[in-house]
Order: sequence, then structure tokens, then C-alpha cells
Amino acid sequence: MSRRKPNQLWRLFLCPCLCLWLCMCSPIVALPVMAGEGMRHGAILKMPHNPSQLLLSIQRQAKVGLLRQAMASVEEGLKGNKGDPQLLFMRAQLKEANDELEEAEADYRASWLSNKLEPEQVMHAAWELNHFGGLKTCLDICNQMVKSKNIELSARAYFIRGRVKRDYKQYPDAIKDYQESLRLSPEHMSVNAEFGRLELNAGKFQAAVSSFTRAIGLANDKEQQKVADVLRWRGEAYYKLGKNKEAIDDLTRAIKMAPMQSEFLTMRAEVYKSMKQNDKAEADLKSAKAVQKSIDF
Repeated sequence: MSRRKPNQLWRLFLCPCLCLWLCMCSPIVALPVMAGEGMRHGAILKMPHNPSQLLLSIQRQAKVGLLRQAMASVEEGLKGNKGDPQLLFMRAQLKEANDELEEAEADYRASWLSNKLEPEQVMHAAWELNHFGGLKTCLDICNQMVKSKNIELSARAYFIRGRVKRDYKQYPDAIKDYQESLRLSPEHMSVNAEFGRLELNAGKFQAAVSSFTRAIGLANDKEQQKVADVLRWRGEAYYKLGKNKEAIDDLTRAIKMAPMQSEFLTMRAEVYKSMKQNDKAEADLKSAKAVQKSIDF
């Protein structure tokens, strides 16, 4: 199965719960912290007496974009702390950033198997593995985490496992996992939107409209820019139901919110064409080509 880049919409599902952990612990995303006065960002760091000092120092290197130096520092740390799960976890993120995806999966797996990662780190690993195609390790992690007594963690694990099963085209199993995720935590926009996409692909157009409508209603202020995607999907569901006016309304709203999405214009052109409004269809197709050309340029 091909490895793929992240789809930003589904990252929103984990963001609220990861935010605190990322700010405090994440090797790459956390806020920079000085490990000592006069530290040179580009230096390869030696293993100090306090391992956490090394982690914070490498974090700072990665934060300012010195990934090669950060990797060298991680390797230096692993010489004295072979198999350290936090260093392996950090190396996995650095390798992922460098598109060394097979090596990243191996490090995520090794750090997880240590049983010494925090639950939030485990879920972060599963999320990243799902996005770049490390599906076997992702599935193994989720199979464990769905049993968590923490309802939020379990809900997220069901959600990610549903995405993996969708990628394996195991659609009935994917639907079951999404349903369980919604049962445990029904207030997440992304789960409702993803569930709607499965329903749309399965030809359950009215059910998809309901799921997309719930997703739009659950969107918080930070998710408003992602509503455009859901409006586009709901517009397609309306179109499949023969409700062309509603489809045009949704697609027009989506285009206003995200005018650089040529796919939205192409979808609206298809609806206009079915309505025999060929001039509007041709105008949308022309606009879509112009948008795509500007992006490619």
C-alpha cells in the first residue's frame, strides 16, 4: 500500500487532547526551551547527566529547523542510552520529517513496544503512522488502545483504526469502528465527517447528509476553515439525491470559503451540467483550470 502525506482535516480530531502534551513533551513541536546558557543550536549535543536536558536541547534544534544536527544529537544520545524510548520516539519524528518512512515506522514501533511512552505519545505515533502509511504498526497500536479505560483515548483509537480499515477497503469493519468512536465521544467534528464520507461512498446519501450536517454543527472556531470540505461532500450527497438547489448552495458556500480548491468548482460544474445550465458549468470548469494552473505554477 502506498504511503501518503497527511490529510489536515483529520488531524483536528487529536489536536485538543494533544495540545498540552505537545507543548510540554513533544520533541519537535513543543515550545523551545534553553538547555543551558551559550548553547549553540548547530552543535552535536553530548549526553548530559540529566537525559531530559538532552531531549529539550534536541527539541530546540528541531524547532529552529536544524534537523540534521538534531538527528546527530539523537544518535549521540542513543550511544549511551541504547533503546531509550523517548530518543527513539524523537528519532522517529525526525526520520518522518525527512521522508525516511520505513525507518520512522520501525522507531515508532520500538518506542511503543518499550511500554514506557505516555498514552498521548502512543496515540500521536498511531496518528502519524496512519497518515504516512505505516498501517501495520498503527493497527497494532490501535488494537491495544481501544481497550483503554480512558474513554477519550479509546474513542480516538477506534477512529484511527477505522481509517486504517477504510484504507484496507474493509468498509463494514471501518463503519463499526467509527460507530463505536461516536458512541464513546459523539462531539467530534472529524469523526462525524469521516463517517459521512463512508456513507457517501456506500451510496447512503441521506445518512451522509445527516452526518455532514452534524459535523458542521460541531465545528468550533478553529475548525471553521475545514467546514468547506464538509460542505463540498454534503453538496455531492445532495446532488446524488437529486437535490440540485441544496447541492449548489453548499458548493457555493464551500467555494467562497476556499476559492483555491479547484475540485469544488469541478463538482459544482457537474451539478450545473445536470441542470442544463451549460454556461455556468463551462465558467466553473474554466475557473477550475485557472486555479489549478496557478497552483501548479
